[in-house]
Amino acid sequence: MILTVTLNTALDVTYTVDALVPHSSHRVGEVT
Repeated sequence: MILTVTLNTALDVTYTVDALVPHSSHRVGEVT
């Protein structure tokens, strides 16, 4: 039997914006 324990290097980031309006700047309200 072979057991391998490794650290997960993936980083999941979610950016929350109020609204998506075409051709405009978007400001991030929250990062989780």
